[in-house]
Order: sequence, then C-alpha cells, then structure tokens
Amino acid sequence: MNKVVRLAPERKRRLARQRRSTQAALVSRSDPRLAWYLGLGLMAALEVIEWPVALVIAVGHELTYRARTRALKELAKGIEAAG
Repeated sequence: MNKVVRLAPERKRRLARQRRSTQAALVSRSDPRLAWYLGLGLMAALEVIEWPVALVIAVGHELTYRARTRALKELAKGIEAAG
C-alpha cells in the first residue's frame, strides 16, 4: 500500500533548499585551499621560499580561514535569530 505524504509548503521549501545546497556541495568538491597549499608546497620544494616560512604561512592561512568561517557562521546565526 502506497501512502501519499503531503508536506506543508514551508517544509517543501526547506527540503528544496537543502537539496540545492547538497547538490552545490557535490558539484564544488574541490577545495580552493588545496591549490593554495599545493602552490605553497611547490614554492618550498623549488626553494623559492624556505620550508619554515612556508609552514608559518600555511598555519597562519589555516588559522585565519577557520576564524573567518567561524565568524561568518556566528553572524548568520545572529541574523537568523533576529529575523
């Protein structure tokens, strides 16, 4: 026996939004930071920069990326709570 489940319009919109974000995440699988780290590693391997400098740059880049991401998430939560 097949049951037909009817969803509220608001629930349908939320599910559609989640589906689109999941599809977008699957399409854009490559992380832009990967190219950054590969380039940094290549410069260190070719001795354009010293490896300790490359390591400090990589750690600093990762820390700022995470801080920015966390700040944006907190901002989004604040906006969502206010709206």
